[in-house]
Amino acid sequence: MLVLGVSWLLLAPVCLWLLLRGRARARVIAVLALTALEAATVWLDSGIPPQAPAARPSALRPAAPEVSRPSSASPASPASSVPPRPSATASPRPMAPAPTRPGNVIAHPAACSASPLAPEEARLITRRGALRAVALSWTATADGCDTATVVVRRRGGTLRVWLHGGAEVPDRPAGARTLPVRVTGGTASMQVRLVPPLPGGPDLTAVDGRTGRPIALR
Repeated sequence: MLVLGVSWLLLAPVCLWLLLRGRARARVIAVLALTALEAATVWLDSGIPPQAPAARPSALRPAAPEVSRPSSASPASPASSVPPRPSATASPRPMAPAPTRPGNVIAHPAACSASPLAPEEARLITRRGALRAVALSWTATADGCDTATVVVRRRGGTLRVWLHGGAEVPDRPAGARTLPVRVTGGTASMQVRLVPPLPGGPDLTAVDGRTGRPIALR
């Protein structure tokens, strides 16, 4: 405590002067020093146990006259050999906590695997000579998400598709949409509606926009 008090007396004025007159770096150092002093003070205050109040001196009482005992002690009565019974007011033993039953455990759903997806097949949905939608499918996984984020762009005669599981996508590209995913027989699929529709249809090809790998059309 003595060292902490001396530190307050020496460092506090210097830190205040640096906060008012010093540069930006000196102000940061002053704030850190004051914070350290405050934390040390709080830590020492919490670690010092409270002092017990001093016991008051008891009033002087006159000494009771000592009663003379007979030289021959009387034989102990049979009742004196009985051990004292425990007091009825004794605190009971603390009860052990009840064991946790399997039914009391709350099962939380496992987080899905929000990772890039590789579409394996694509189906072009055309109407009146315009591409209205693209149906994508890939192999489903046990930890797959029930939604996926997708971007479909056309460059010449090629459709470039970016697909990522889940809604939280790092560096989310412009025009990305999060759509529901359907899983049937181990195959995950989703349908991407194009608004406005794109011209052309059967003559288009599809590739994975992330890897450049061709996507089979069906």
